[in-house]
Amino acid sequence: MSASAARAAFDQGKTKEGQAEFNREPLLTAWKPSQFRDFDPPPDFMLAGDCHFTRGNIAVIAGAPGVGKSRAAIGLALAGATGKPWMGLDIHSKFRTLVIQVENGEFRMKGEFTEIGEPEGIELDDWLRVTPPPPFGMDFLDVEFQEDVRELIKEFKPGLLVVDPWNRVAGDDNVRSYKAAIEAIMSCLPSDSTERPAIAIIHHLRKRGAISQKKHGRDLLAELAGSYSIGSVARSVFAIEPASTDTEDDRVVVTCCKNNDGSEGEPTAWHRTNGLFKH
Repeated sequence: MSASAARAAFDQGKTKEGQAEFNREPLLTAWKPSQFRDFDPPPDFMLAGDCHFTRGNIAVIAGAPGVGKSRAAIGLALAGATGKPWMGLDIHSKFRTLVIQVENGEFRMKGEFTEIGEPEGIELDDWLRVTPPPPFGMDFLDVEFQEDVRELIKEFKPGLLVVDPWNRVAGDDNVRSYKAAIEAIMSCLPSDSTERPAIAIIHHLRKRGAISQKKHGRDLLAELAGSYSIGSVARSVFAIEPASTDTEDDRVVVTCCKNNDGSEGEPTAWHRTNGLFKH
């Protein structure tokens, strides 16, 4: 439950004298330094990389249209199922993935998974769920939609929740829309922190003008659409860029331009294929 929802429930439970009729869970607590030192994270807290994907936290995978962001997310799901690296990042804990997406229909996904096939040694059906485009879009602000998301998470217990794409969740590129969308997504997560999945948001880079200068490394963080809002809330951010403007060139460069809890690592280069990315 989000803070605003918890507050509303608390207000509804007051008597006329303003006294609460029930004991609510506090919205704010304070720990001693010793409690932080004694904190023992669950063994599957860190999913991939140097804290690039961790349970309960947000990561962003961004890029221009058609560069392969959704494909990269499916690749991350396969890495979670097989334990094999993703974009050069080690997988520390195998995990299930739930992809809530609105752009790729059944025909497109049939082609993707036919090309990918069945990874050796696993039943992919046990590790991955992908939504066909919901009939009314990805309305995380809708109470019934939130209930459906909570039910999917409760039933499947994913370690990673992918939201694809961000511009279909937050309708406007402004702080208020981004804040409301983030709060709505977070309100769908289990209250038990050990059961919360990591969140990967598929986003796009801002359109560059004719005279804009190409940026590299950490400077790519400023190229996120609505960069202040989404860039500040994410613990890690990846940018996927085409290696050239040649439409026949299938090479892409993946750069981690932010990682609050670890090192970003070096950029890596990949070939975009029909199924996944390859060296």
